[in-house]
Amino acid sequence: MDLGLNFDDEDLLCQCNERNKVGDRDVPYNVKICTSQWFEDALEGLDENGEEANDDLRMKMEKFSADHHYHQKDYITAAAKYKRLSDMMTPKSNSALWHDVQESLSRCYIYTGLRDQGLHIAREMVKSSLTEDEARQRQALSLLSFACEKVQNWAECVDTLEQLCELQPQYPQVWVKLGDIYSHFQKECELSTDDLDSLLIKQLSSYLRAKLLFQSVMGTASDFLKDRNIAIIQQLTDKIDQVPISPSKKKFASEFIQKEIENQATISGGDSLSETPNLSVKDTFGGYEYEKGTFVEKFCCWNNYYDR
Repeated sequence: MDLGLNFDDEDLLCQCNERNKVGDRDVPYNVKICTSQWFEDALEGLDENGEEANDDLRMKMEKFSADHHYHQKDYITAAAKYKRLSDMMTPKSNSALWHDVQESLSRCYIYTGLRDQGLHIAREMVKSSLTEDEARQRQALSLLSFACEKVQNWAECVDTLEQLCELQPQYPQVWVKLGDIYSHFQKECELSTDDLDSLLIKQLSSYLRAKLLFQSVMGTASDFLKDRNIAIIQQLTDKIDQVPISPSKKKFASEFIQKEIENQATISGGDSLSETPNLSVKDTFGGYEYEKGTFVEKFCCWNNYYDR
């Protein structure tokens, strides 16, 4: 007996309601359709019609627009928008947004050749970050190191990266960058014999620490990260070989720094990349005891014990 419960082909076809149709899509009544780069049209409309918008809404649209031009590498337009946005706000009004805008404006100035303006903003951000948390300090120092590298201000770049390494000594990428900047500093600046020897010690320490830190996470890294780290470790090995210091001294430095990292892993509960405890205390690694103070005393003290 046929009960008439089977489906016909037309039962499976959607009946489109034209008043709900946008392009080839069916949408509910309450969906708001945003066109691509809607913020550009919105800003244009506000400017042309003289319409007023609350500050938060205008700042959001200005930020979307500036970020869009920045990622399109239209740095001149982006800089103008970031500058306009910067003039609309203060650090206290929206601290996170203000820092983001200032950093982006500094980078735009550097990319467009306005180096003095870009460096000035980066330096001011480092100064203001001294009263803020460590994360903000790292962000400001990263910006200043970028600006100094782009304008080839090697002395300030070295100083900035050394400060950054003191704040996050467990981050190997910063040590790699510092080692590379030492090379530029050595080539571009006139150094006395003693200064050159000191710089080579710091360069070797940077590359060795970076290599050992990458090696320390190989046991827990994913296959992708392992492949990447293996390539980086090989590059660092080549760079270490090129540093004009005797093999025996390199071996001693590597063993000494390795003991530091292992000791730090013990202090931090097995994670060598966790937050570093106060570096002003006296520590002992494998029988080597020293007072940590300056950058050299913290990270290059192994040289004081070589041949003892």
